[in-house]
Amino acid sequence: MTLRFVGILFLCLSCSGILSLICYSLRIIKTAGGRPFVFFMASVFIYSLGYMLELSGNSAESIFFALKIEYLGIPFIPVFWFLFAFEYNQYRIKSRLLHASLFTIPAITLVLFYTTNEYHLYYSKFDVDVSGSFPVASFAKGAWYYVQFAYAQALSLAGVVLFFDMTRKSKGYRKRQANVIFLASIIPWCGNALEQLGVTLPGIDMIPFYLALPIPAFSLAMARMMMFNIAPIARTKVFETMQTPVLVLDKDFNIADFNEFASKVLPELTQASIGLGAREVLQERDGFMDRITTAGDAPTEVELRYRDDTIHFSVSATKILSSRGNDLGFAVLLYDITENKRLMKALHKMASLDALTQVCSRRFFMDSCMIEINRVVRYGGNLPFLLIDIDHFKKVNDTFGHIAGDLVLQNVTSTFRKVLRASDIIGRYGGEEFAILLPETDLEGARRLAERLCNEVRSTTTSCDGDAIKVTISVGVAFFSTGERMWKESGQALLEALLKASDQALYRAKSNGRDQVQCAELSPEA
Repeated sequence: MTLRFVGILFLCLSCSGILSLICYSLRIIKTAGGRPFVFFMASVFIYSLGYMLELSGNSAESIFFALKIEYLGIPFIPVFWFLFAFEYNQYRIKSRLLHASLFTIPAITLVLFYTTNEYHLYYSKFDVDVSGSFPVASFAKGAWYYVQFAYAQALSLAGVVLFFDMTRKSKGYRKRQANVIFLASIIPWCGNALEQLGVTLPGIDMIPFYLALPIPAFSLAMARMMMFNIAPIARTKVFETMQTPVLVLDKDFNIADFNEFASKVLPELTQASIGLGAREVLQERDGFMDRITTAGDAPTEVELRYRDDTIHFSVSATKILSSRGNDLGFAVLLYDITENKRLMKALHKMASLDALTQVCSRRFFMDSCMIEINRVVRYGGNLPFLLIDIDHFKKVNDTFGHIAGDLVLQNVTSTFRKVLRASDIIGRYGGEEFAILLPETDLEGARRLAERLCNEVRSTTTSCDGDAIKVTISVGVAFFSTGERMWKESGQALLEALLKASDQALYRAKSNGRDQVQCAELSPEA
């Protein structure tokens, strides 16, 4: 009686868990593998519910009624399991006829079970054994039973193999999802093998219990690993196809992940290197890890050989934090600035630098801006534009002389370059005015950088003939982001809009007392 009661209680809890999982899964039914997963869990629920009624039955009629409920789910469990594994691995059965044919044997099984008394093909004999502590179904297997058994085992094994293959091929979220699902899938399969070998409890069909054991694993995969969620799949796809090398390190600087382009630039990165120390793997790259550890707010540059050419990269390391703010590691991004380097060399040859400050002349700055602006107009992105004015610069010239004024201009631009990334574009817009374009930076990032420029200039002193000269700057930030809508006009129109908006923001900064940052945001409809 105790074993029977424990079994009924376990199945009751199992049915509750399965039903909750089904309800939770309905919201993802349209994702890859979502529909067969829901039907798979529904079939398991019907089987478990029926077996719970079977254990509760005390007569042949009630037990056979419970079996009829069970067999509404039993034959279809392996089919839906296989379809779930097949579709979750991004495969599709295009032929409706082939798809329907998978259900042929289960449908025949259902019909033959319901006609056991007439044809005896599934069970050749059915009875109730009352010799134990509680009545249990007793039957002799018919010819079709072995057909259904072989078919179910083949589909179940195929599903397990598909998820095992997924564990080998996937990365990131998908790999963790595959590992959990694969480990969960072998539990009922192994349990079924034990059942067939006779390793079971007396009078108890253990299969419903084995099918219930993976439920916590599926719940974990859905709640914590975003199973069926397209976001991690999309992230993985973007991560793998982006043309920017990305290296993910844990907090101890061990290699956690990398994208395909990173492995091309750094051939030392292989699947075998995951989990190893980055310094050990990249030890032949002189100073590479030293530059990474110092990258961050102050980006650094590295040179790497790729396809018999030297590629220049700007390296930035972004901290990866957990939802609780715990430090998990770093995402190291290597931005290809080779063209920028070559362009800068061409600038010097063409005398396109401002002779005094050694930043871009106004004309070359505008030309460089148009390249980035046209890219954003065509493909979308973020585009902050900074217009900077040195406060009371005329007073510096009047008080200390024009030589001192020139030194201040040089000192201020030198300070700018220490803060800016190699990919940022800076130019002398006029007299004491400068303009900066920050490719692919959000508004908050642009505002923080502008405030940092203000702080750095404020703390910088220019010495001239024994005089210590301090100045401040005012910054107007104009920000444009395509968002969901693209800019409909020309790149030149966008540049003019950025200039106008940044000039108005700069005017507000000066009107409000100078030495500050004011922002203006453009919309695609502007």
